[in-house]
Amino acid sequence: MSSVSPSQDEINKFVDAGFNGELAVIQQMLGQYGKNIINGQQSNGNTALMLAAVNGYTDCVLALLRAGANTDLKNNVSNVFGHGM
Repeated sequence: MSSVSPSQDEINKFVDAGFNGELAVIQQMLGQYGKNIINGQQSNGNTALMLAAVNGYTDCVLALLRAGANTDLKNNVSNVFGHGM
């Protein structure tokens, strides 16, 4: 995996891909940034995993979990993956 650090704009794009169920974008960005992007958070604390889960994008959720997404992160209103989203 890459050691390149993503910009906040790239993190926002990654999280938005989770929100929109864009598996190809998630996979491409994981290939580009690896572990440096998997748990990236937007200013409100949301992650790609949180938003893919709340919107029912199972394929994205599975890809993110397999890549090592952290299920314990909280957003700014203390919602955790699968709890209160």
